[in-house]
Order: sequence, then C-alpha cells, then structure tokens
Amino acid sequence: MVCLSFEEVLETFLDCLRSGKGGWVVTLNLEILSLCRLDPAYRSMIGSADYVLADGMPFVWASRVKKGVKAIPERTTGSDLSGELIRRFDRKKIAIIGGESPPQALKVLAVEDSEEVFIYDGIVDMSDEGIARLIDDVKRHGATLIFVALGVPKQDKVATAFRAAMPDALILGVGGTFELIGGMKIRAPIWMQQSGTEWLWRLYVEPRRLWRRYLLLYWLGLGQLVDDTFLGLRRLPTRGNSSQ
Repeated sequence: MVCLSFEEVLETFLDCLRSGKGGWVVTLNLEILSLCRLDPAYRSMIGSADYVLADGMPFVWASRVKKGVKAIPERTTGSDLSGELIRRFDRKKIAIIGGESPPQALKVLAVEDSEEVFIYDGIVDMSDEGIARLIDDVKRHGATLIFVALGVPKQDKVATAFRAAMPDALILGVGGTFELIGGMKIRAPIWMQQSGTEWLWRLYVEPRRLWRRYLLLYWLGLGQLVDDTFLGLRRLPTRGNSSQ
C-alpha cells in the first residue's frame, strides 16, 4: 500500500497515461463500502481494483488511528482529480461515459477543442453485448483515459469490462463528478469538505433523493470502517499498484 497526496496521485496517473500503463481506479466512499458489506460479489469486484483512493474524509481519519498502516495525507475526490486530469491530458484520448451534461463540465474547465472528447451521455445498455458495443466505440476513438460516471454499482461493472478489454487504459469510476464540475449540483463549502460534513450539505440540497443513502445505507459502511480500523475483523480486500 502506498499513500499519496493529491498532487502525487495526479502525477502518478499522468505518468501511467504517458507510459501506456492502465488500471481501474476506485474513488472509495462509504456508499461503496456499504455495498461491499451487503454484497460479497460486489466486494470481490471492488477488491480487484488496481488503485483505491480515499474520496471520503472518514478513510483519511481511519488511516491516522489504525495501527500498522501509513496515514493518508489528504482526501482525493473524484471531481478534483477528474478536472485536473482532463485539463492536462490530450483531448483526443479522453472518453466520458455517463454524467449529466459533460459538455457543460468541459466548458467550466475551459477545455479547448472539447469536441474532440468522446462523450456518451445516453442510457447505457448494461447487457454484455451493450457494454461490448460501447467499448468498441471508445476503442475506435482511441481514448486511453476513460471516466465512467454512472453511479455505483453500475459504473463498476462497466469499468471492469473496460479494464479487461483495454488493459492499457486508465479507467476511473467517478459517479456524479461532472454534475459537480458543471455546476448542475452545488458543492459544499470548503470547510465542510475538509471536516467530513459534506454529506450534510448534500442531504440538505437533495433530501428526497439522498436520505436513504445517508441516513440508512452509509451507517453500514461506517460500521465496516470502524470495525476494520479498531478490530480488523473484516478488511476490505485490496490489490494493485497504489492505494490511498
């Protein structure tokens, strides 16, 4: 396990893209951890990721108190990481799958030649045949940096299929990243992001959509994290070159 700062993660992934070294990146949050606890098959899938980043502050705090592990320097969110990678990488080699109005996000990022980015923002056919067709389209475009913004667990199934078919591509599961970048959803104030209370902001902004996730589902993930931090009885399996 290698614990990196945001800038170190960014440079690591840019080096991977330049050298043609691919992998699947999971931006870990309590929703993913909760689903891992409920579904062993999903847990196994997430455990096969090549890179796991701490998208939520609880993981940063847990790393600082858990014995025998190196502390994670800081949180690395999917939206911050995605924005910087898009700014610094060849537009012709970027693909965005899903998300609400990715063109608006590219506009906010002031991306030149944004029409060269492959964008699929329609309904993704989740059959094996449908995913295979989508992969063929991305291959023809020549993308090696692929953002899958479909929400979990849907985006994880798509990401694992892309990894198997395109081992030289860097694939990131980023959920609602492009809605945040594009301004369709208002992000919490910085102090809430840094204090681990961003979920309260999101619950306030979208109570009808998110109350089950934050008030019911997340407690399973939090319990898993506390258990792993202090007792280590049910550790989330990890594999790969770098974890944060």
